[in-house]
Amino acid sequence: MPRRRCAIALSALAAIALLALLAPKAPQPVLADSTGGAARHPAAEDATLILTKTVGIEPGVCSATDAITVAGGTEVTYCYQVLNAGPITLGMHDLVDSELGDIVDELEYPMAPGTGLTITVAAAITRSTTNTATWTAYNPGPGDTVIAEDTATVTVMDAVRRLYMPAIRVP
Repeated sequence: MPRRRCAIALSALAAIALLALLAPKAPQPVLADSTGGAARHPAAEDATLILTKTVGIEPGVCSATDAITVAGGTEVTYCYQVLNAGPITLGMHDLVDSELGDIVDELEYPMAPGTGLTITVAAAITRSTTNTATWTAYNPGPGDTVIAEDTATVTVMDAVRRLYMPAIRVP
């Protein structure tokens, strides 16, 4: 398993959401039933996560691309940005990377609608790889689980091979 470092940052909206947690709670929004039936409170089936995974070479910085080419042994920074695009707050989070393993396990963070989290992980890459990140957000109890996935690719270029030819002088 590659050597790695991990950092978690709250988005600006998430920081505002934490302040909002200190304020009195407003009632949850009510959604109209599209079939003309009774109104209902938002539920897990309404929840939506958007995960964006990028990779770059600047430590701790989220890159704008999800594919790079590097020399073997280069330390890259994977960036995982998740946004709660649904109408319900999601309180628990797991992040698993197919190559790096568990990044976050049972992180308690009330991600309100419209807020998100950013996590960066540094890893030394020695071979070309495309890895898949899976973010799972949930609330305790059955049914409140939302999953999002994204991939990033690192291509390791082969070492430059040099051909040495002897110098021959012809008289």
